[in-house]
Amino acid sequence: MRKLPPIPGPIGADHLQRIKQDAARGIGASSGDTLHLLAEVERLNADNLSLRGSCKKLGAEHAGMVRAIKKTEAQQNDAARYRWLRGRDLDTIQQGGVFAGQTPRNVVLNGDDLDMAVDVEIAVMVKAAFLPWKVNP
Repeated sequence: MRKLPPIPGPIGADHLQRIKQDAARGIGASSGDTLHLLAEVERLNADNLSLRGSCKKLGAEHAGMVRAIKKTEAQQNDAARYRWLRGRDLDTIQQGGVFAGQTPRNVVLNGDDLDMAVDVEIAVMVKAAFLPWKVNP
C-alpha cells in the first residue's frame, strides 16, 4: 500500500493558480486529475462563500427574532401587571398596598371602571398630540 503525502495547509489563490498552470502544461501529477480536483476546490470555495452569506443572513434574522421575542415578553409582562392591577379589591386603599385611583375624585378604580378611565386618558393624550394648535387646560 502506497503511503500518501501529508495533507498541506489551506491552499491560497496564488498556489491554486500555479497548480493550474502546471497541470495545463502537463507538469506534476496526472494533469486531468489535478484539473478535476482544482475545479472541485473552486466549487467548494464558491459553496463556502454562499454558506457564509446564508449564515450572516440567518444571524440577522435570528437577531430580529430575539428582539421581537423580547418585545413580546415585555408586552406580556405589562399585560399581566395591568390584569393584576385591574383585579385589585376596591378596599385596597383602606388595607394598604398598590391600587389604581383617580383624582380629584379620590376613588379607587378596578375592572371595567379602570379600563374606561385609562382609555379616556389615552384618548385625551392622543387627541392632544394630533391637534394642529396648542391646547391649554
